[in-house]
Amino acid sequence: MKQTLYLVAAVLLALGLAGGVASWVAWRQSPIAEYNRLIDQGKKGLLGGNPAGAQRSLGRVLDSLMISDERVSLNFAHAGFAVRLEKGMDDTTQRYALDTVMAVYQALAASPQKTMASLAQNQLGNATVKFTPPDPAQWESALQEAITHYQNALRQDPTNDSIRYNYELLQRVFNFPNEVLATVDRLVSQRQYGLAYRFLAVSRKRDPRLNAQADMEQRLKAIYEIDQQP
Repeated sequence: MKQTLYLVAAVLLALGLAGGVASWVAWRQSPIAEYNRLIDQGKKGLLGGNPAGAQRSLGRVLDSLMISDERVSLNFAHAGFAVRLEKGMDDTTQRYALDTVMAVYQALAASPQKTMASLAQNQLGNATVKFTPPDPAQWESALQEAITHYQNALRQDPTNDSIRYNYELLQRVFNFPNEVLATVDRLVSQRQYGLAYRFLAVSRKRDPRLNAQADMEQRLKAIYEIDQQP
């Protein structure tokens, strides 16, 4: 009878141990399963037009699971960037505001991995352009800051044609007012006041920095109208 009891006790102990091992294995595997699930949700959100959902999922990987992965951080910031684009402005009611997204990009810009640092610098340039208010007083310095980010991105990865395109395009945007004024001066020297006036008027709508030339536009218009008189 005692032997039987010992056998039963041994079976119960073995079952308890097996259950404990299974629980321990499940506990060890659950963060991995949760990580994979959240990463998959983040990927689907980014590709499927749900950046807010992607940001939440990837944010949980970084915050709740406390897993440090530069690729996850980059996609988290990309999702936040896309959310901000959708809203047209920073929504401070969101858990992950624009300041947080920019901070992530800034941290990744210091990555020892050159490709990662280059992508982060490129996004800092993009964000600076996209989220600067259309105020001429801020626009000039914002363009220069963005150009600097693109330059830094190209230093890290000179082979990235997309970043080079961003850099060259913004250089043209930055120089646009000077090019407009040079063209206006050339037209005026040719006594083509009507063309000069219309060109400046159209250009002012494209670039708020040219609003400082509103008086010139009015003078050109007046000269043109006088010139048209018989």
